[in-house]
Amino acid sequence: MKTVFETHLHFSPNWIMMIVSIVYILFGIRLLKKRLEKYRSRAQLICPILFISIGGIGLILFIFLFIRQMPTPLFFSAVPFLLLLPLIGFLNFDKAEPISEFVKPIGLFIFVTIFCMITSLAACFLMSDLIQKAQIERFVYDTYQEGNALAVEGAIQDFHPMPETLHDTESFTVDGITFYYSNHKESFYYSTCAFDGGYITRNGQMVKIWYVEVDGYNYIVRIDLL
Repeated sequence: MKTVFETHLHFSPNWIMMIVSIVYILFGIRLLKKRLEKYRSRAQLICPILFISIGGIGLILFIFLFIRQMPTPLFFSAVPFLLLLPLIGFLNFDKAEPISEFVKPIGLFIFVTIFCMITSLAACFLMSDLIQKAQIERFVYDTYQEGNALAVEGAIQDFHPMPETLHDTESFTVDGITFYYSNHKESFYYSTCAFDGGYITRNGQMVKIWYVEVDGYNYIVRIDLL
């Protein structure tokens, strides 16, 4: 018996996300203070308030993920930019003008408003999806470390290799339990396809597989070749 794969989940906080969030908060406070001293137009307060709000949300999210020891995708650090880029390009930074001056023409205002709403909504859905994936990773890893993973032993059957075009999934069955995955070497669970150096390569291989089932998907956390 030889163990060829075993899951390892290394928690690494996304410090870039924290730094970006703090920079947004500090920049927003500085900009807000400056505009409160110089301008009376409420329109000029929109942008610094957005900086502070989104930076605060990012910082709260970072603290939540840090406390829960959840892996934080690097993409989180780009979310504030996705939310604010259209607004930064739209709002006037140089003058204290009333709202009526920078919402003309009305077509541009409608377009930018819709674009901001769609971008913000997409970012929220993406963040929610990434958080859910991080929670699954932690659950699967903890389940295995606590010795509660399921195990199945036998010969590989119904092996379906992933084509090099990557337009499919690789799958196989052991004693009636089916596993499927796509090629991704950096995953915390087994997902390396045969053509890229995977350990499952053909029917008839004798293996013992530890896995954790979540919502109908079997995450492979350890493979022993018998």
